[in-house]
Amino acid sequence: MIKVLIALLIIAFGGLFFIKGPSGEPILTLSDLKPDISVPSAESLAAKADLPKEISKPVKVYRWKDEDGNWHFSNKESDAIGAETMELQETNTMPAFKAPEKQPTEEVATSQPKITPIPGISQGLETLNQAKQLQSTIDKRKADLDKALQMERKQ
Repeated sequence: MIKVLIALLIIAFGGLFFIKGPSGEPILTLSDLKPDISVPSAESLAAKADLPKEISKPVKVYRWKDEDGNWHFSNKESDAIGAETMELQETNTMPAFKAPEKQPTEEVATSQPKITPIPGISQGLETLNQAKQLQSTIDKRKADLDKALQMERKQ
């Protein structure tokens, strides 16, 4: 059955080399399977993106560290007063994201500590009964095993 499925897959894949597409050419050719490993030149990329061929001017970026020790970067000086100014060549930039201000969390003071409930007497008795039932089941199984071993030794 597996051989039949493999054969059908090979035939289906091979058929793509012979079935003609809307253009009259086969749907798949050997050149379609060959990976394109050519590296486009900077001029061709600039032409495709309608960018000027010369290098763009440097962009000012502001960098600062918050109270948690995390670094932040922005293109706006107003985001962090006293931030360090850096000049970078413009590559891929996007406008700065202004995170909403952290809302202070209020801790509610409790006058009593959290107490975990203590199981009641009825719950303890129920657990004890379950343990006794389990012990009796184990004792019965042990007796059955001992009996089976004695019968096996007699034979």
